[in-house]
Amino acid sequence: MADVKSDNPTADVPQWAKELDYALLANDMRLVRMIVNEYNLTSEDLMKKHGPLAAPIIVAAKMFFHIAFLYFVEDLQADPDTCDEYGASCLMHALEMKGDPLMAMIILERYSDRVSFTRRDKHGDTVLHIAVMADLMDAAVVERLIQCGVDFTAKNKEGRTAIYTAVMLGKYQLVPELLKAGAVLLVMEKAMIHKYLWKLDTDKYAIMSRLDGEFLGRPLRVNALGHRRLSMEIVEGIDKNLRVIHEINCIRLALTIAEHQCLQCGKGFCLPTDVPSGPVPEKKEKPLTSEMK
Repeated sequence: MADVKSDNPTADVPQWAKELDYALLANDMRLVRMIVNEYNLTSEDLMKKHGPLAAPIIVAAKMFFHIAFLYFVEDLQADPDTCDEYGASCLMHALEMKGDPLMAMIILERYSDRVSFTRRDKHGDTVLHIAVMADLMDAAVVERLIQCGVDFTAKNKEGRTAIYTAVMLGKYQLVPELLKAGAVLLVMEKAMIHKYLWKLDTDKYAIMSRLDGEFLGRPLRVNALGHRRLSMEIVEGIDKNLRVIHEINCIRLALTIAEHQCLQCGKGFCLPTDVPSGPVPEKKEKPLTSEMK
């Protein structure tokens, strides 16, 4: 009789791994210590994947469980640069979309000499790409990454640099730090950004035209009190339009910072600390003297 395989993916996972995973997800440090001591876990156990469960130190970084992460590294000698099966390190997980700047700064401040900044995940992104894409938008983290020697000119598998990604996402707060490090938008990247802005503008005007048609084509609904109100379709359209306009403004501001020329010399990227509020003043030509004539 053939052996019947279990449909449960965690059937072959050690019991301690299940318990420790639960404790980390619950942010229960007392339970974490009890499990480690009861099963006499080693650093190898904490850095290894068990079935569908990620390595415990990866889970601690993902859940931004600072105390557990420090306990694993300091007391149990786990490697702070442990990676998952896709090549993403603990620092990368700390910098994910809903990342925690404190978790990332702990790794950068304490273990910068033990972390590889040239590592890439399955998309070819470096830690700087992930920091730029994160929702936290912490300029201090980006600045610290640059100080640690991360390559700000590196491209991912899609050929995008970190500064290009920052501009496309409208992260204008992060662009000055990248510029100070020497990052420059390539001509092709500028063309792609302008093309994307043109598409957003087209979408914006299409939404506005449709809304105008709704207003002009049929009367607004009237409720029991005789008050006119907008239909949900129109309200959703207005909300979408406002989001598009906000996205356009953020990207344009980031692009303006990235393309900024020094007001004093007018050459390249002199990288001022402040973004100019007004237009670049025109250079006045000197009047021709009689000798020059």
